[in-house]
Amino acid sequence: MEVILEVEDLRKSYDDLLVLNGLTFKVAKGEFFAIVGPSGCGKTTLLRIIAGLEDYDEGRVLVDGKEVTGPGPDRAMVFQDYAIFPWKTVLENIMFAPLMQGKDREEAERIARWCLEVVPGLEGFEDAYPKQLSGGMKQRVAIARALAAKPKILLMDEPFAAVDAQTRNKLQEELLKVWEKTGQTILLVTHNVEEAVFLADRVMVLSPRPAEIVDIVEVDLPRPRDRTDPEFVKIRAEILEMLGAR
Repeated sequence: MEVILEVEDLRKSYDDLLVLNGLTFKVAKGEFFAIVGPSGCGKTTLLRIIAGLEDYDEGRVLVDGKEVTGPGPDRAMVFQDYAIFPWKTVLENIMFAPLMQGKDREEAERIARWCLEVVPGLEGFEDAYPKQLSGGMKQRVAIARALAAKPKILLMDEPFAAVDAQTRNKLQEELLKVWEKTGQTILLVTHNVEEAVFLADRVMVLSPRPAEIVDIVEVDLPRPRDRTDPEFVKIRAEILEMLGAR
């Protein structure tokens, strides 16, 4: 496989509190990779380190063979709380990343309109402001804006946690369509094991803090996946057992 992300013996502490304890794993280019673990185990910290938003004590993080030393255009992050500009329209929000990368307005708009086509449900809302949008629509805009940066890795931190269950399932299905259309490498942090099994090629299970890797589970099921399929239920149950949730 062509490796896009390498994490080697990663350790992170806050003062005397050890959070990440020697994590080592690789993610392939184009892979959908999910991370689950108990609350407070360090999942978001790991994602923020990969994004270059936090430093670390020991180990290495490599994206496409280059060590991560801070934020960069090769990584984009989608947060739980939407993080879009309320004073900008949908189109202007999506144009923001390419404009910040030095693209002219014509090219930035071309990229943004491509993102509007790729992310289901956004066409026709180009001129709407965030206050006019539902929570699900705001998160669609956040995903489109992250894609507009053309990152090598899309990092997602509990992106659907703030929406209702029905909307969450719909957004999961739409995210898969985006992934299939773009071939984008995606790292997803989630508390929802069913979501991880539904979306990911592999699911990395972390232990309670200090986080160590319990297992990396391959989800070798055809898509679209049936949440009631016995094999799906079996994999979900195995991961829950690893988490001590059964």
